[in-house]
Amino acid sequence: MNLKKTQLLALAALMSCSTNQYVAYKNPEVAKDKVNRSMANTKVTTDYTKNVQSLTKSIYHSYLYGQTLLEKYDQELDQDPTKALEGNTYSELLSVRTFVDSFEEQISDLYVNLVMVNAIPEYSEEQKTNAREALGRIGSFFKGVRADGSEVPENLRPMVLSNLTEKQTELYGLLRTTYNGLGSEKSMSDAKKVIWTNMTALMASRRDNNQNLSSYEVDSETLRVAVEEASQDQDFKKFQADVKVVSKDIKKVIQELRVGRSTSANVVYPSVGPAGNINGRGFPANTWSITYDDGPGAKTTPTVLTNLKDHGYKATFFVLAQQVLALPTITKSLVDAGMDMASHSYTHAQITKLGPQGRDKEIVQSKAVIESQTGKKVKLFRLPYGAGTGVTAIRQLIAQHDMVHVFWNVDTLDWQDKNPQSILARSLKQMSAYKGGVILFHDIHPQSVIASKLLMDHMKKAGMIVCTVQGVVDQQNKGLASCK
Repeated sequence: MNLKKTQLLALAALMSCSTNQYVAYKNPEVAKDKVNRSMANTKVTTDYTKNVQSLTKSIYHSYLYGQTLLEKYDQELDQDPTKALEGNTYSELLSVRTFVDSFEEQISDLYVNLVMVNAIPEYSEEQKTNAREALGRIGSFFKGVRADGSEVPENLRPMVLSNLTEKQTELYGLLRTTYNGLGSEKSMSDAKKVIWTNMTALMASRRDNNQNLSSYEVDSETLRVAVEEASQDQDFKKFQADVKVVSKDIKKVIQELRVGRSTSANVVYPSVGPAGNINGRGFPANTWSITYDDGPGAKTTPTVLTNLKDHGYKATFFVLAQQVLALPTITKSLVDAGMDMASHSYTHAQITKLGPQGRDKEIVQSKAVIESQTGKKVKLFRLPYGAGTGVTAIRQLIAQHDMVHVFWNVDTLDWQDKNPQSILARSLKQMSAYKGGVILFHDIHPQSVIASKLLMDHMKKAGMIVCTVQGVVDQQNKGLASCK
């Protein structure tokens, strides 16, 4: 971004003196890092609207196709749950998630950059005008209006917009930290006014979209009509093709995991081979580990923790280092409750796409940050999307830093599914195929909080043994009678 990037960096640096107490971004360094990353990932131009149109369409298409695959996957589970996890449909679902996460991250980065373009006087009036128009289009999409001006069908809005609604809270916290960091100088008043206006718009949009997901269910006919319409779009067809290409590599990884630790007699230790990867299939009978990825979450993780305490359960939290830094109080509450603290990388980047420096940050630095913040040794690591499990260099880096990789054999798919009841049903179908194993949730989604509590209720009633992943590892490595 040449001169403009330098100016924006200077503005972001002012946040280092912030005293903001907004919980999502209490750590100003985390906010500054996110703003810097957003600037680095977004090109300064006088035509932002094209990028907005492309991203919002891609997000819409992702969830449509993801839901179609989800319904197909559930049908496959009914037929044979032991094969579904290794089939094409599941691989494509994981592929969709890598795309939609990227699209949503890009729209968030773009939003931050557009606000900054409007806030900094050095940008041209033409750039500001275009940035305001693009911000308006993003705001409209947050409210359910698509790039072509048509509305997202009412029944599909929670499916398409729920994750973005959660991200609006994150964006608000980021702007709030920036706003507080600018101080009270008169020269900053115009910039603060711009930031405040966008903060207000974010919260209004989030409030309008904040729906009760406890009984939400996608209407199949509405979905069918929407997919049929989207299928006429060449971009949708290209997206489907791209998903299938990526899914081939993902399927290969999942098939390789079948040769991972498969019997309770195997010893687990940091290794590039089977001993260094847990897939849940070798767990003792009736023994399960509940795991949560991507957190901690400001509004969701405390409730998850309460539910675990109420059931007398301990879970394994695969946390992101950036979230640990942003939410030290919630992180401490997990540690104090005796939860298993493991790493899920620094920023949830797809590590297979990174060079040596990026891999070091996501694997090595994340471990150091989590250990320094929790006072606990990190022994377990989970690659975002499971991507890189079969890459020797990545697995070596994990093993070299004394961590074992953890996959799963029960995927709730709670990032796509917004219905707690169907998340529960999907979990139980998969669990029926195995004697024990690793269950994957994400503690950043409201539906996941509800669904995981429903599963805890079932496990308690059924007398299932619930331990942390490390608890099961210790049981088997040390020949203990129990993982408790």
